[in-house]
Amino acid sequence: MPQDVDFGLPFPPRMSADLASATRHNTDWVREFGLVVGEAAVDWYVSWDMPKLAARGYPYAAGDGLALCADTMAFFFLFDDQFDGPLGRQPSRAAVVVRDLIGVVHDLQPRTENPLTRAFRDIWARARHGADSPWCVRTAHEWEYYFASYAHEAINRCRGVPADMERFLEVRRGMSGTGLPISLGERAAGVQVPPVAFHSPQMRIMRQITTDVTFMCNDVYSLEKEAARGDMDNVVLVIEKENGLCRADAIGETCRRVRRRCTRFCELAAEIPALCQELGLDATRTSAVHQYVEVMSAWIRGYHDWETETLRYTTSHQVVPHTRPGYFHGLL
Repeated sequence: MPQDVDFGLPFPPRMSADLASATRHNTDWVREFGLVVGEAAVDWYVSWDMPKLAARGYPYAAGDGLALCADTMAFFFLFDDQFDGPLGRQPSRAAVVVRDLIGVVHDLQPRTENPLTRAFRDIWARARHGADSPWCVRTAHEWEYYFASYAHEAINRCRGVPADMERFLEVRRGMSGTGLPISLGERAAGVQVPPVAFHSPQMRIMRQITTDVTFMCNDVYSLEKEAARGDMDNVVLVIEKENGLCRADAIGETCRRVRRRCTRFCELAAEIPALCQELGLDATRTSAVHQYVEVMSAWIRGYHDWETETLRYTTSHQVVPHTRPGYFHGLL
């Protein structure tokens, strides 16, 4: 069973102290925006434990900051599930859906109002409140990439076989939100990284590693759920096809790639003090850079710990069989 895989991540587990309040807020929030309707759907959603994902992935967050993280996690997964049905095999229709949400990113009025557009408008407004312009511009691009990737995932489903690794990574990194979880962590931690450090080779590579490790671990844990639904954008399936491996060996190779990336992350993190000194950063800016590294490592470990505990991947086929759309209610 892929859920038994231990990746041996080299980062310590942590948890926000505000989990209880975030849980109360998040349940009310998904109900208020009509994202989860009916007791059966609420029970299923609660079993995913989105607030715990936020508390583990953003252990330094509290209050409104943690609530925003939890609500954003809820949006990610509830939006993603809308493509576990007919929409996920209709690229042109998916393109229209994501076009409306990309419009919301830029404060345009969508042609059709639905629970997901209203919920996204809410979290995007809250995230931008008090944020500086560079963060908003960068994060808007990340949201564009995220939404647009779903149309290309639909193309891949219609193809019926996994794409080559290069094409797969372009789509899967987008669907992972690329830097969105990290950018959200910046806001929750109140970190402002100097651009000269933010765009250093070390930081750019570490951000890529954070994205890749997160989705690779997730692809192992969600493999059975996705394979049953005919999903193609899973790193295990791509490795299996490209290398002519059996399923077990493809999982093993995925684990090795995760470990190599984690080792590289730690090597680069060790270079950060010297980098800050070479760039002439003062103590405040140097502290912000170190905090940003913690944002990335906390997300890697927190997401992994959550996915080993959530019932989303172990019981989803019992709650919503793969022969049906992977959601209780259509939200689009």
